[in-house]
Amino acid sequence: MNREPRTEQQTRTRRIAAALALTCAGVTAGTSACAEAPSCDTFIVVSQNRWQPYGTAIRIAPSIDAEKLPAVFNGNDLVAVDGYVHSGTINYPTNQPPFNTDIWYRLADADGWVSYEGVRGEATQQDPTGYESGGLPAPLPGNCETTYMP
Repeated sequence: MNREPRTEQQTRTRRIAAALALTCAGVTAGTSACAEAPSCDTFIVVSQNRWQPYGTAIRIAPSIDAEKLPAVFNGNDLVAVDGYVHSGTINYPTNQPPFNTDIWYRLADADGWVSYEGVRGEATQQDPTGYESGGLPAPLPGNCETTYMP
């Protein structure tokens, strides 16, 4: 079976996923993307494209202070998630509701977390004026709330 060689980004992504898997198994100490297994199926949210900076960052833990991973989602990228948590700290307190929460979505591939404020329920158009609404909020299915385990 012939395979194309992996790109540097693919290799890095695989290494991050492996490190997170070890962390989740309790082999490595520190923050991680671990969460109790949600009882819902993977669902799709869309990275925000309304205001700059467009898209959303991926963090290693559900916290605005957590390390950002090198990968990001650009504006209107589809993001597969499989659960969400409440961190207890409002991510962006100066944002208008509903985009001023403590909610973080767990990426379905266990490679990190994205903030509620960084995603939407559907694609959005850019608004350089800053006056448009934030767009349709991302869904919060009741059976997808989980607990973060650092």
